[in-house]
Amino acid sequence: MKRIIKTKPSFLLLGLIVFASFDASSQAFRMVSRSDTTNQVGLVNNSDIKLTVLLSLQFDVSGNVARMNPHSSFPSDFVVPNDGVYHFDANLNFVFREGVDDLGLPVNSKLFFMRWYLKLVNGNKVIEQTVLTNPQSGSSNNFSLSLSTTVYLLKGDRISVRYLGEGRTGKVVYPTFISFSGFKVLDVTLPVPPEISPIPKVPSD
Repeated sequence: MKRIIKTKPSFLLLGLIVFASFDASSQAFRMVSRSDTTNQVGLVNNSDIKLTVLLSLQFDVSGNVARMNPHSSFPSDFVVPNDGVYHFDANLNFVFREGVDDLGLPVNSKLFFMRWYLKLVNGNKVIEQTVLTNPQSGSSNNFSLSLSTTVYLLKGDRISVRYLGEGRTGKVVYPTFISFSGFKVLDVTLPVPPEISPIPKVPSD
C-alpha cells in the first residue's frame, strides 16, 4: 500500500518572509539516460547543449516536466508550478575515445579540450555550474561532472541542465550516463526587498 505523508497547511510570518504550506511529496521528478543516446550521441565542442533532450522521464510526480513538443514523449524543462525553494541534482559521466591526428597517428581526443561545464539554467540564465579543466593532465579517459544546489524560483521559471565543452571545434565526447532530478523543498513567497537607504555621509572635522 502506497502511503503519502502530507503536512497540514501552515503560515508563518518571519521577518519579511512568508512561509506557506509544505508538501515535499507533491513536486518531484527524475530524468535519466536513454539507451539510444548513451555512448552514441556525441557532445560537440563549443556548443551549448541542452542535455534534457537526451534523457527519458523516469517519474514526474506532479506533471510539471514539459515535453520537447506536443507530440514528443521526451522531456525538455521542469516548469516551476509555484514560487518557492527547490533542490536539483545533475550528473554527467562521459568518455573520450582514441582517434588519429592529421598524419594518421593515434591521439587521445581529450587533448583537444580545455574545459567542460555542467550548468543548471533558468531559461538562458545560469543559476549554478561546475567546471572541469585540463583533462589532458590525467591518465583516465572517463570523467564525471555533477552539481547539487538549492535555489529560490518563481512560478513559470523553466529549469534544465546544459553542457558546454571548450576546445578545438568539431571534437566530441560521449555521455555514458546522465541524470537530472529535483523536488520542491518549501512553498515560500519573498516580497520585493525595500530600497536601501544611502549611507549618510560623516561630516568632516
